[in-house]
Amino acid sequence: MPKIIGVISFKGGVSKTTTAVHVAAHLSARGKTVAVDGDDRNRSLMNWASGESLPFEVMSMMEAFNSKGVEYLVVDVRGGLPDVELFDLAKACDLLLIPANPEVMSLDGMRRTFDVLRDEEERRGKPWQAKVATVLTMVRPGRKLEQAKAALGALGIPVLEHTVRASEAFKDASSMGVLVRDVKTNSLAHECWNDYGAVVAESLRLVGEKQ
Repeated sequence: MPKIIGVISFKGGVSKTTTAVHVAAHLSARGKTVAVDGDDRNRSLMNWASGESLPFEVMSMMEAFNSKGVEYLVVDVRGGLPDVELFDLAKACDLLLIPANPEVMSLDGMRRTFDVLRDEEERRGKPWQAKVATVLTMVRPGRKLEQAKAALGALGIPVLEHTVRASEAFKDASSMGVLVRDVKTNSLAHECWNDYGAVVAESLRLVGEKQ
C-alpha cells in the first residue's frame, strides 16, 4: 500500500492545492507518486496539471489504487467535508496535512478541523489513524508567525517547524501550470521550492519514513 497524504482545509485561500502539488512533486523524486483531485467543484489540481509539466500523474482515486507500483498518494481533498467523511479520511491516511496562514480566520478553521476529529473520535470510541499536522503557508517573518505558532500550541494542535513563505512565484507557477522551481521570472522561486522540500522531509519523519 502507498503512503497516503491528505491535504485538507475548511478555509479557502490557504495554499491547499499549491501544497498538494509541491508535496507530490517532492515525493516523486523518492518513488512513483500519484495525486488525486478530490475537489470535484473547482478541479484546481486538474487545471494545474493540464499543461503536462508536473512530475507525477493526476488520477481518480479508483485509478490510483488500481495503478501498480504507487509508493505515494497525495489527495487534494475538497473543502467542507462532512464530519463523518473527515474522520474516515483521517483513518485512511498516513498523514493529514492541513495548510493554514497565520491569520485569525485561518487558525479558527484549523481549530474547527481538530474539534471535529476529536468529537468524532469520542463518539466512535476509536482513535483516528493518521498523523495530523499543520503547515503554515503564506508566511512573512515577524510577530504574526510566532503568535500563530503559540496559538496552535495552546490548542494542542501540532504544527510543523518548517513553513512556506509568501511569494507571487506560487501564483505564477499555478497560472503557468508548472512547479514553482520552474518560474524563471521570480528570484524567490527556488527558495519557495526548497520550503516545500523541508516540509516534505519533516512530514516523512512524522510517518516514520527514513530520509
